[in-house]
Amino acid sequence: MAPIYEKITLEWNGKTYNVTPTYEMIEEIEQRLSLAKLLARVSQNAPPLSQYARLLSYALRFAGCEDDDATPEAINAEMYTAENCRRLSESATAILFALVPTKVPRGNEGAPPQGAEQGEKGSTSTGESITESSSAASKLLPPNSGK
Repeated sequence: MAPIYEKITLEWNGKTYNVTPTYEMIEEIEQRLSLAKLLARVSQNAPPLSQYARLLSYALRFAGCEDDDATPEAINAEMYTAENCRRLSESATAILFALVPTKVPRGNEGAPPQGAEQGEKGSTSTGESITESSSAASKLLPPNSGK
C-alpha cells in the first residue's frame, strides 16, 4: 500500500527536522490530544496554543529532535511574541493537517465488478469504465508503487 502521509519539515532552534507521520506517531499524539477537537478549534479560528505547543513537541521528538528545549512548556513560552506565534502556529497547523491525509484511495475504487472475468471491462457505480477508474486511482499512487 502506498504511503498516505506526507513529509513535514519543521525548524526548531536553528535546526531543520523532517518527519513523515506514522500510525504510531498519531496514536501517541492522540493519547494526549484529540485531533478531532483540535481540528474543530482550528476551523473556528480558535486554536489553543498550549495544544499547538504539545503537538509541535511530539512532532519534533518523532523527527529526531533531542533538544531538551523542545518540550511543550518551552515551545509554549516561545509563542508569546507575534512573529514566533505566527511561525509556530503555521507549523502546528501543517502538522495537524498532515496527520489527516486527504489522498486516501477509497474502498474498491478501480476494482472489477463482482463476478467479472479477468480482463473483462465493466463499469463503476458512477458509470465510469473500470479502465478509466483504474487510471484515475493510479494517479493517487507514486510512480512504480505497484511494480
